[in-house]
Amino acid sequence: PFYSETHTVAADSSADFQSLTAALDAAQPTDTVSIVDDSEFAFDSKQTVNTDGLIIEAGDGANPTLDLTGGGTLALKAPVTVRGLSIVGDYAGNGLDESGVGVSVQGGGSGSTIVDNEITGFYGGIQTLSNTSNVTISENTVSDTAFAIGTQGGDDVIENNVAESDIQTIVAYQASGVTIRGNDVTVDSTGLDAGQTWGEPAHGRGIELNAPDVVATDNSVTAVADRDAEFYIAGESNNDVG
Repeated sequence: PFYSETHTVAADSSADFQSLTAALDAAQPTDTVSIVDDSEFAFDSKQTVNTDGLIIEAGDGANPTLDLTGGGTLALKAPVTVRGLSIVGDYAGNGLDESGVGVSVQGGGSGSTIVDNEITGFYGGIQTLSNTSNVTISENTVSDTAFAIGTQGGDDVIENNVAESDIQTIVAYQASGVTIRGNDVTVDSTGLDAGQTWGEPAHGRGIELNAPDVVATDNSVTAVADRDAEFYIAGESNNDVG
């Protein structure tokens, strides 16, 4: 019979592993990697996760941190759940002059779930690429970003997040069938040069729809600067915005 296992991670010897990388390497499909203390794990390059059905989570009462300030990215290349983590980067507030993403759902990552994380300090907080679909991004707090949540994957669901950015907070780009609902969205391009933003007619964009068949409902959107827009509709126009 097939059994799922839970692999615990902590800074001391009380857990199964003291290294998050070692725990991820040991995990089999549908296992759980549970970080059970307030440890901080640093990745200076792309950390690829390609174990089907893996859950990476904070244990009860734990507040672990993934430190990606050295340029790392958490890349999901299988259907993976990431839950309850603090993920930090080193975005310096320069808009389009920067690069780098916190959590990237890539080929093979369709069906992933990113839920209840605090993601801060990235050019891009969370992204799904065009060769993915059916990703759920919910109940995250994403802040101090150039763009907070960007989807290129079909049929993704972006719901109940608190998201802030300088130039583009939530965007559906060439990704049909996306649902964007119940999010608290803020965009504020104040202090950026025009060349560091999207420029006219909307330097900063709270929710941008550049894709067909998107449903965007029950979102609270604030555009702080006069040159910013709460909603920006581009490309296909057959979207349901309410």
